[in-house]
Amino acid sequence: MDKEKMNTKGMYREKLNATAKQRYLEKLCGINQIDPYELSAGEWSRDMNALPPCTYMDMVNYLVFGVSYYTKQQFKCYKSLESHEQFCCGWVQDLKIYTPGGCENTVVLAKVMHSQRLSQPPLTPWVILAPSGEVVSAHCTCMAGVAESCTHVGALLFKVEASVRLKEQATVTDEPAYWMLPGNVNKVHPEVGHKIDFTSAAAKRRSLNSAIDGESHSRPAFRTRTTKATTLTPTPTSEDMDKLYSDIHRTGTRAQ
Repeated sequence: MDKEKMNTKGMYREKLNATAKQRYLEKLCGINQIDPYELSAGEWSRDMNALPPCTYMDMVNYLVFGVSYYTKQQFKCYKSLESHEQFCCGWVQDLKIYTPGGCENTVVLAKVMHSQRLSQPPLTPWVILAPSGEVVSAHCTCMAGVAESCTHVGALLFKVEASVRLKEQATVTDEPAYWMLPGNVNKVHPEVGHKIDFTSAAAKRRSLNSAIDGESHSRPAFRTRTTKATTLTPTPTSEDMDKLYSDIHRTGTRAQ
């Protein structure tokens, strides 16, 4: 059914210009010429154990030191390293994994929601990972996706990296604690101000890292607003009040 829909809409790569299409086909060589956008739902796996051991350094090596096919220069996409905000806020969803038969590389695909336009269809970045966890190549359906290093690719890699770390950490049940990963956010509902969580993505990331490393399994405290420290004034005694009235009387001031 999914392939029939794809044929009806037309293959994604056919909508690319000649140069981008040539590069897209070259990237598919890493997974036996299989287009991730043409795979049916039943061909994908959601078994996190199938993820290659992609680490944060693999992400940096690709997003920062990787060489662009178009400019022949390093990506240096430091901004994409900040895309953990999209991951921590629950915008990265439906992580799927596929390893073609007779191929060592694995392709990982996900949906990334538009943070400001939730009504629009999600973007679908994918990355090809080597057995070592090295990022071989990537793509995204966003306007900058052809450049292979957009923030949506970065957000996907952050989810992969966190999932790999959880897979390697045993819990009391000897099962990876994937429940620690940020939940999916499909819709933002209106809420009164004092019930809105203003916890920053950076704080959520620190809490998640601590939980994965076994330091804590608690999420960051629910923060709604900054509270100011207040000093309590002690209740005046009868002697204090008598002194106050006496001082007022000595001023000689009378009510008009």
